[in-house]
Amino acid sequence: LPTSGTGTITATISTLAPVAIGTATAQATTSNGRYVGDHAQYGYQVPADDYTVRAGDFFPLTFGLLNNGSTTWTTDYHFRWLSGTVVTADLFFDVTAEVLPGSSLEINMSACAPEATGTYITSWALYNDDDEVVPGSEVYLRFIVVP
Repeated sequence: LPTSGTGTITATISTLAPVAIGTATAQATTSNGRYVGDHAQYGYQVPADDYTVRAGDFFPLTFGLLNNGSTTWTTDYHFRWLSGTVVTADLFFDVTAEVLPGSSLEINMSACAPEATGTYITSWALYNDDDEVVPGSEVYLRFIVVP
């Protein structure tokens, strides 16, 4: 667990159009293609999977999620560590501004690679005000630690 570093979470409002995820889902959609209730779509991550980092080095970690549901993500929502390797000092980041349906959320963290070499995965998810994982919000980074 890193002993220093900071993490921030920001809401980036954009005009991205929702994109259909597929047809094999039990969650209903609205006439504009958004899911009814809470739903997220993976947008991007930096760095990409299989990122190589030296043992003990800090690196920026960013995830982008699209709100393609019908509910607004409020400041009662939070992004938190789900499983795998702990790479940040904080495991819980509050959403600091509302994210309307059709808008994006960007999560920026300072991560630290473990001291031991190997391949690692860290998994995160967005939780709603009922402390339930927002469907589609589960994200992960697979990274490789070298000497």
